[in-house]
Amino acid sequence: MAWCINVPMHTHLLGIALGLLASAWLPNWVAPPLMVAIPLFLLACVGLAAWWYLREGRKPSRPVACRGLDACLFLLPFSAAALFGLHHVETQLAHRLPATMHGTLGVLELEVESLPTSSGAATRFDARVRSVGSIWDVRQPPPRRLRVTWFEAPEEVRAGDLWSMRVKLRSPVGTLNATGFDYEAWLLTRKIDALASVQSGALLYRHEGLSVQGRRGQLRAFFAELNTPHRGSLLALATGDTSQMRHRDWQLFRDTGTVHLMVISGLHLGLVAFYSGLLGFGVFRLFPPICRLLPAQNVGALCGVAAACGFSLLCGWTLPVQRAFAMVCCATLAIVSRRRLRLVDAWLIALALVLVQSPFASFSSGFWLSFGAVALLMVLGWNVPLGSGLGFWIRKLFRTQVFLSLGMAPLLLITIGELPLVSPLANLIAVPVTTLIIVPLVLLASMLSSSMPLAASSALEAVGLVCSVQLWLLECLRHLPPLSAVTINASLASACLVSFLGVFYPGALTLRSLLLAPGLLLMLVVVPSSDRLSQGEFQVTLLDVGQGLSALIETQSKSLLYDAGARYPDGFDLGEAVVVPALTGSGWRHVDEFVISHWDNDHAGGASSVIGQLDVGSLTVSVGAAESFPLGDQILRSLPVRACRAGDTWRWDRVRFTLVHPEFRDRGWRSSNDLSCVLRVDNGNHAVLLPGDISQSVEFKIMNKMRPVDLLLAPHHGSRSSSSLSFLRRLRPRLVLVSSGFQNSFGHPHADRVAAWQSIGAEAINTATQGALVWNSTQPRVVKRAREQRDAYWRLALE
Repeated sequence: MAWCINVPMHTHLLGIALGLLASAWLPNWVAPPLMVAIPLFLLACVGLAAWWYLREGRKPSRPVACRGLDACLFLLPFSAAALFGLHHVETQLAHRLPATMHGTLGVLELEVESLPTSSGAATRFDARVRSVGSIWDVRQPPPRRLRVTWFEAPEEVRAGDLWSMRVKLRSPVGTLNATGFDYEAWLLTRKIDALASVQSGALLYRHEGLSVQGRRGQLRAFFAELNTPHRGSLLALATGDTSQMRHRDWQLFRDTGTVHLMVISGLHLGLVAFYSGLLGFGVFRLFPPICRLLPAQNVGALCGVAAACGFSLLCGWTLPVQRAFAMVCCATLAIVSRRRLRLVDAWLIALALVLVQSPFASFSSGFWLSFGAVALLMVLGWNVPLGSGLGFWIRKLFRTQVFLSLGMAPLLLITIGELPLVSPLANLIAVPVTTLIIVPLVLLASMLSSSMPLAASSALEAVGLVCSVQLWLLECLRHLPPLSAVTINASLASACLVSFLGVFYPGALTLRSLLLAPGLLLMLVVVPSSDRLSQGEFQVTLLDVGQGLSALIETQSKSLLYDAGARYPDGFDLGEAVVVPALTGSGWRHVDEFVISHWDNDHAGGASSVIGQLDVGSLTVSVGAAESFPLGDQILRSLPVRACRAGDTWRWDRVRFTLVHPEFRDRGWRSSNDLSCVLRVDNGNHAVLLPGDISQSVEFKIMNKMRPVDLLLAPHHGSRSSSSLSFLRRLRPRLVLVSSGFQNSFGHPHADRVAAWQSIGAEAINTATQGALVWNSTQPRVVKRAREQRDAYWRLALE
């Protein structure tokens, strides 16, 4: 029977990888029955193959049965890997804190696993649960790993510490919008079972010995004392810790498509392994008698993998590092065993190993970008002939960079949402400088930081000068008008270019197909959708910004943003994290009108980020005192600003916008909530009212101006002080959309207000449980919900 088996190794590896991917990406309606279906399917395949072999296997030529057995040998690893992945997924999900236990208080023993980061008064770190108190429900498996936030910690928290902490646990959920960052999925990739906020803590044990995290902490302290503004970027290159990077530098790298250089990538790990292996090989060659017993190339390979292992642990064992380290180990085994290993097999082994430890790793954009870039480089390498001249290698570098940028365009557009067209040119400058100059010197200085701190500091400050020149060049490139960043909806020209190169590139058919396929895929992504708004139509998107408010109103050619969410004391900015990605993902880099309803933080906190990162046409602000909110005089001077005043009206694409409140003489209201800009939008057939945070006293004052609406944004997030019954009867909304945080401390929306909405026949929908909500004037009774659009079997039930 063995003579008829002809399945290469990469087929088995591919089956394992696909099975693990399937276990994480199953749709919601498939996951439960598949737990039983896969074993039955596996048995059916084996039985079918055995039946074919018994019937056809004795013929002299290779029988049909062998082909069936080959298929079975692909399905065997696929099914086994899928079963293993489903078991892993089920175990991980069982330990997540359910929504029913949100807000649980308890005393836990926690071991700090990650390097703590501080932002404002908050200290954050990941911790492993060592023991739970007797209060825990034995029917629910306790969480194993927490994401901990400690405000105003009384003493320093270090990696390796063991603490007894009184914490308030929260379910691992976050805001969810149609596009942008998915916090719940990110927590899954990091194996975080619950969120915790510390109320008090007592240190039980402090690890004083040598440890990887301790060494990372020492390097962070060493880099913090450097006399260079780029100390955060240098620290990121040395340890993968990006917490100290300046925000403007990070934004510059993003705008120029060079952010991958600030993350510990496979290229950095490969350099460490190569230089360490070369050093070990050279030193060992100095002892010829020993080389006869143990080949120097084997010693060099083992030195390289040992250095790569240490560097991987020092960098926090991130996903790109895992992939690169697995490939380095494969290359080392091939050298030591003197067996040929194809690069595609090493790539598949790394893919399978990364997914074995966590199938949810595939939810990370870094997973697809890392493995996709290596796959593209493999194909490019197969089709580029070897040469030795300097001019040849310059042309090879240029060609590789250009086609790598074009080939990665679809993945960047799908995972990130935008494509910096300046990226190929920026990387031609940044990649050689970072790889050949900055990274080797940073790593060498990091090694010498303990034994020769003065020399290491001088070297790093000199490297800081190189960084300054590089950032200056990137800044010049970012301001080139023809090469500015574009969003998905404006990238059709890029798709056509990729397809054009795929057809006419004078290379092998494999490379041409590689370029043609992404181009066609990109066209499918960027072709404008057929449901573009027509004249007189408008759409309202209530973004999920937690306990705050931000709504986008779109007409055929214009956009209006109403509020921008909160900015918290620890530095987390919902304007930057949610609002800006949501707008750019919808194709809006220009906002024609930005309305700040009033100056409470949950409405205006993210305004600075929106104005700084998007092209805002004009700003309408509450007549309340803006000096109480630090928006910034420079920002206010850079925009046309007007006060929100009742009676102002304008038309866009046959859609009318009317400001209903406040009157200019209404400055006497005691609460800033009552000075909220109240905006009405209607097209003659359907209308929407955005009332901000007004109370019932304001509702009574403006009631005579009110006319029925189809949609009402719940005043003051559904507070008990708003949504009076007389006001609701005047408006008669069919739908009430509530913007609030999950299990928020204010109790919004209040049960009395929910009952009032229901009493007039309105349906209330909350972003806290449904994510972002989209309403269109063409379907006034339908609300699209982000949690339904991005539904998955692993999402926590929040109802």
